[in-house]
Amino acid sequence: GAVCSPTRAALMTGRYQQRSGIEGVVTAARHRIGGLSPNEVTLSDIASSEGYRTAMFGKWHLGYDTAHFPVKNGFDVFNGFVSGNIDYHSHIDQTGHYDWWDGTDSLFEEGYLTDLITEKAVAFIDNNANEQFFLYLAHGAPHYPYQGRLDKADRIVNGKVPVVGTRKDRAGAYIEMIQALDDGAGRVLAALERNNLSEKTFVFFCSDNGATPNVGSNGILRGAKSTLWEGGHRVPAIAYWPEKIESGIN
Repeated sequence: GAVCSPTRAALMTGRYQQRSGIEGVVTAARHRIGGLSPNEVTLSDIASSEGYRTAMFGKWHLGYDTAHFPVKNGFDVFNGFVSGNIDYHSHIDQTGHYDWWDGTDSLFEEGYLTDLITEKAVAFIDNNANEQFFLYLAHGAPHYPYQGRLDKADRIVNGKVPVVGTRKDRAGAYIEMIQALDDGAGRVLAALERNNLSEKTFVFFCSDNGATPNVGSNGILRGAKSTLWEGGHRVPAIAYWPEKIESGIN
């Protein structure tokens, strides 16, 4: 898809987005009822039925009501947010709601969003190294608001909510956000290596849509996020599995 919610619905179900009723962005302002039905068969449902421990950390964006949360769709563990984006420091969504969860319970936790998600993933790998597991790690970065690790929180509950943040140097913030994401990916791979799981684990890395205009780049592809040109939906993807997938194959 060219935007986030439909792509996530397709990834979770393996079906066209329209079949699960997620045809567009599930917005915080207009779509707080409904979401991905627990009756859908998801990747996590299948993994769970095969005896895998299942966890999801980060951005869900497939329903704001707890009836549609990840733990209702096959995941044993969920820590993350359910809206399209939250403040990287205060964890507040575009409508002024605090949005960080443990299962179906609101949970207050401090931390820069990207690092917090990474820490959850690494801890899960360390704690489940002797079990089969399926981990869905969905970072918010580099979605706005544009905030690096050293920036301040911009959003407050029931108060002022600058959508894209207040930082003037958005391109610089975007780079810092991707660097934090890259650090996190490295920490996850290091956790697999540390637990002797690299050769037992299939890792797939991709984006949900093309980059945002003016701050991100889609290279030679025409268009950007939310357009149906290739720049909107054709994204890089990496499949990694030592001794199973030969390196350097396009």
